[in-house]
Amino acid sequence: MLIPLVVFLLAEVMPVIQARCIQARDNALNAVPPPADTTTDQTTPTQEVTPTPLPAPAVADEPATATVHPVRALASLRLPPHMSNALGTRMAELGRPLNADEVRELLHVPDAFAARVADQLAA
Repeated sequence: MLIPLVVFLLAEVMPVIQARCIQARDNALNAVPPPADTTTDQTTPTQEVTPTPLPAPAVADEPATATVHPVRALASLRLPPHMSNALGTRMAELGRPLNADEVRELLHVPDAFAARVADQLAA
């Protein structure tokens, strides 16, 4: 008996709420002035912008094979972003995959899960 009452009240109240929302939207649109014309006048002088050269990117001292890709390694585990970020940061600091003890200490997870994560990182 409660469900038909709720449905009836929603059917009666929703059109009123919708009409008020539409009226508020229309009032807001009418209150905002239309945007100014964005075409540029040909009589005003334009400033020339000279591009500045970007500095060359820093070259890493380590070979490309030593680079650890935590995103690729952890994709199959579907870890939350904060865990993936913590692992990625630590792996970047060390420059190598983490072992199970390091994963357990860093993420505060059970031994079995830490071993699974470490195996994925080593793969």
